Amino acid sequence: MGKTTLIELRQDTSDKVSNTSAGEFVVTLNEPLVLNPNDELSVSSVFVDSVAQNSGKIVIDGNNTQFSVQAFLYHNNYNQSPDKDTFKRDGINIVKGVNDGYDYVVCKDTGSQVFNISQITTITIPIDMNYYEDHVKEESNACAFHFVYQNADNQPATFVWTLPDPIKLLPYVKRAGTDGMGNQNQAYFTTDDFFALYKTNPDGFPFDFWPNTLGKNTTFITWDKHNASSGFNSDFSETHSANAFNGINLEPFLFSYNFTIPPNAYEPDELARILTDKLSNGNLYSTDGGLTYTDAINNDQNKYFTDRSFNSPFLKLAGDCRALNAPQTTLYSCRTDGEGVIRITNDDWIVGSSEIGIEWDADQNKFYFSQLHTPYYITKANVSVMGTAMTRVLAHDLTPTDQYYISNKTGGIGFTALAPVDVWFGLMGFNSNILTSFGKAYFNEANYRDIQQAGILLGNLSPIRFSLADGVNTTGNFDGLDSGILKSNPQLKPADLTTLQDTSQIIKQIYAKKPINQSGTLPYYLIEIDGKGINSDIRGTKGSAIRNTKISAIVGRFYQTQSYTSSIDGSGAIPYIHTAGSQPLIIDSFKIRILDPSGTTTTNIQPLNTIFLQHTSAL
Repeated sequence: MGKTTLIELRQDTSDKVSNTSAGEFVVTLNEPLVLNPNDELSVSSVFVDSVAQNSGKIVIDGNNTQFSVQAFLYHNNYNQSPDKDTFKRDGINIVKGVNDGYDYVVCKDTGSQVFNISQITTITIPIDMNYYEDHVKEESNACAFHFVYQNADNQPATFVWTLPDPIKLLPYVKRAGTDGMGNQNQAYFTTDDFFALYKTNPDGFPFDFWPNTLGKNTTFITWDKHNASSGFNSDFSETHSANAFNGINLEPFLFSYNFTIPPNAYEPDELARILTDKLSNGNLYSTDGGLTYTDAINNDQNKYFTDRSFNSPFLKLAGDCRALNAPQTTLYSCRTDGEGVIRITNDDWIVGSSEIGIEWDADQNKFYFSQLHTPYYITKANVSVMGTAMTRVLAHDLTPTDQYYISNKTGGIGFTALAPVDVWFGLMGFNSNILTSFGKAYFNEANYRDIQQAGILLGNLSPIRFSLADGVNTTGNFDGLDSGILKSNPQLKPADLTTLQDTSQIIKQIYAKKPINQSGTLPYYLIEIDGKGINSDIRGTKGSAIRNTKISAIVGRFYQTQSYTSSIDGSGAIPYIHTAGSQPLIIDSFKIRILDPSGTTTTNIQPLNTIFLQHTSAL
C-alpha cells in the first residue's frame, strides 16, 4: 500500500480573492503536490462554518457593517386647509386634488436649473440563452433588475424593475430568430414587452436622468438564491431621448442616513432592536444641512434640537424642506399618479413618519417593518389613540360631495434604496418591491384648474408618478370592514358618515418575502475543488441546471454543532484517481467553492471553513 498524506485547506490562511463570498477561497500549498499515475486524491473531512444557519443567527460580517437608507417623505391629503394650495383636476367620478385622500410625496422643484436631461424610453435585458436551452419549462424566474442613476436634481436615485411572475421565454426566442447559418440569435426582453404583458409600464418608468449616469446596482438581478439563474444575463442596454425642460419640474426629496453596525452574529430580535434604535433616533448628525445624516456623535449638533426641525431624515418640517429647495422658495407635493399637485404654504407643517420600527416575528421566522407612518389619531374622553376615520371628499369650491374615503394616517416615509443589499434582501429576506421608483407623469394640462391663478403657466408643470401601497412599500393603520360601522349602534347606518371612527391598533405592516436562513433548510452542501486537472462528474436530473466536473464531495447537513456542519472519514467523497499511463500532475494551489444544491455559491456561512484532502500514493 502506498503512502497516505493529509493536506489542510484552511480559508483563514488562504489567498485573498476579490469579489468572492465566504464560501469561495484559494489555498496555495507550501510545496507542490505531485500526482503520479494511479495516485488517489479524495476529500477526507469537511468543516463548514455554518454558525448562522445552524443557530438561527444573522451574521453581519466585516464586509456588511456600513448601512445606508435612502427615503422620501409623503403626506396624506385628508384635510383641505389654508395651509396648502391644491392645483385641482377633474376626474370622472371624483374631484382629484382637493381633499382626495391620496398620498402626496414632498418634492423639490428643479425647473430653475438650466440643464438638458434625458428621459429613458426603453430598457432591454438579454435573455440567458444557456438557461433557456437547459430548462425544459423555458420560463424565467421572478426577479428584479436594480439600476442606479442621477435624477434631474443630480441626486443618486434608483430604479427597480420588478418582474412579479415568471416570463415565458419562448416567444422572445422565436422573435429573435436565427442567423443565415441556422444558429439562434440572442433574445431580449424589454420594457415594451413588460407593457404588452401587464398593460402598464413598470412602476417608476419612464424617468429623467442625467446623461451617461444609468448603470447597474451592486446587485443587478435579485431572485430566489436557490435558483442557479434568473433566466437573464447581467447586462442591459437603453435608449433615451433629450428632455430639456424649464418650468416646475418635480423630483422627490431624497434623504439619506448612513450608519454602522458592528460585525457580529446577532439574534434576529436583537438585530431588529438595533436597527429600530438607529432609524428612530430623532437627533442625528447632518453633514450637508439636512439631506444626508450619519450616526456620528457631534455634541454641538446631536445634543440639541433646534426650533425649526427634527434632526432626522424621516420627520421634517415643511419649512426645512423648502429651505433645502434653494434657490426656489416654493415647496410642492405630488400625487401618486401625477394628477394632483399641492403647493405647501405653511412652514410648520410636519411631514414624514413619527416612528420607524423593525421587528421580528418568531412564529413566521420573518422580519417586518412594523411602522413607517404617522398615525391618524382619534381623541375620545381626552385620550388620543391611533385609528381611522371616514373623511368626505371636497369639490373645487370646498363644499362636500357625497363621496367618502378612510383616512388611516397623516403621512409617512418610503424607501428608494437599502444597503447593504446582502443584508436587507438576503439575510433579512425583504422583497425588492419595498423600494419605490419615481417616473414622469403624462397628463392633459388643460384639465388642471387654478394653476393660472397661482401664476403657473399650463405646460410648465412636470409632475412625477409612483406607486404606494400599505403592506408593500408603506405602512398604515388597518382600514377593514369595521371602519364602516357606527360603534354606538352597529346595526344602524349613520346619518353623517364623517362620524365613523375606528380605534383599531392593527397596522398594515411590511413583511419580508421569505424566512431568514432559508438556506439552512438545505439538505447538503456540494464541495467544488479546482486543482488544475483533477475532475469528477456530477449531473442533475432533467430540467436541472447542475452539471459540474469539479465536485469532490457531498456534505450532508445531518452532522451539525452550534458552529459547524461536518463530514469526516471520507463520507460523501468522490475520489479522483490519476489515469494510469499519463504524465505526473503537479498541483500548487486549490480553488474551493462551497455550493448549495443548485450549484451556486452558498450564502450565510462564515469564512472559517476547512477541508482536508487525502493523497494516497500508488508507489
